[in-house]
Amino acid sequence: MRRAAPGAASLLDRTCPLFEFITASSAHVLLHERSNYQLLDHFKALPVGDPFRTWSVDDLKKWPDRIGAALYELPMREIGGRLPSWEELEALKSHCRAQGIHLHMDGARLWEASAGYRRTPREIAHGFDSVYVSFYKGIGGLAGAMLLGSAGFVDKADTWIKRFGGNVARRSPYVVSAAMRFDERLAKMPAYLERTEWLYDVLREYPQIRLNPARPQVNMLHLYFPVGRERLTAIRDELAERHGIWLFSGARHAALPDQSSIEWYVGEALLNLPDERVREILALIADKLESAK
Repeated sequence: MRRAAPGAASLLDRTCPLFEFITASSAHVLLHERSNYQLLDHFKALPVGDPFRTWSVDDLKKWPDRIGAALYELPMREIGGRLPSWEELEALKSHCRAQGIHLHMDGARLWEASAGYRRTPREIAHGFDSVYVSFYKGIGGLAGAMLLGSAGFVDKADTWIKRFGGNVARRSPYVVSAAMRFDERLAKMPAYLERTEWLYDVLREYPQIRLNPARPQVNMLHLYFPVGRERLTAIRDELAERHGIWLFSGARHAALPDQSSIEWYVGEALLNLPDERVREILALIADKLESAK
């Protein structure tokens, strides 16, 4: 972690009327927080780059406005868990440092990115002004997260979380549930990624299922199917009833008609599922897709 450059606008500083907040259009804060950034009115958010690609310092430089802060999600969940190259990420850090732009990481899946980059979380976080990490996603705790940054930044964040009623009176259950699994889950992240790479090899046998990204970068991926969301959901329910298989929680419409997509996270379940059982499940899915034509 590092402190903001002299003259840099803090992520929670409202003194500058030209303060803009840059992030990808697929960022969690834009898609899943019901536009809270607009309601709280701390900043104006501007989407940067292509929504189907990771973004780089070149995308940031195209903005003519004064940028106060930039958010980077690692990995980018909405595009299948992609990571920018290490060189692209380091260039972005250097640019933000030189321009006095507060660089924040949505590191809810920093642990997965660590395996993808084959670098420690500390190495990845170095150069960011602030970092958010989750303890209930890949770690598997009950709930909870942590915000890291300079003492002044964290003090301001603590004030605002209390103002909006987000303070938790008793944190012990969340701390304990995360601590019980933390070291074990971090140690398993490389194995989860290796299992994902194996899964990609198997999925190549089923060309009707398309994958995003084209090669695994972390232990998650998006699968695209040649049927609409309603039909895919019906296939899920049928396989659950007849074979005791639960494929996904929710499917999404794809950009093209009569297509849909789902997200798979490769964790304990797929790591421990026998290889032949995985192949059987994929064969069942393929048969259902063929009969749906």
